[in-house]
Amino acid sequence: MTLEKATLDRFIASVFQQLDDDGLIQRADEDFVLTEKGKARIQKQIDKMTPGRLLMLEMYFAERFGVPLSYDITRKD
Repeated sequence: MTLEKATLDRFIASVFQQLDDDGLIQRADEDFVLTEKGKARIQKQIDKMTPGRLLMLEMYFAERFGVPLSYDITRKD
């Protein structure tokens, strides 16, 4: 393992630990899942975003991680 990989792994572990400490995620078997508090926090952030920013975020995740995001955009007309 390279130093960069080890540093990245420690950083990711510390981020997950902080989210767990804040009550935003919890461990379910070997995975982490959002708690109700975490879901509410995410929804609050999504509500602040414009449809264009949400589309850019989805494109980023799909391109970077191969994970498509899904969401409903309610029309206001």
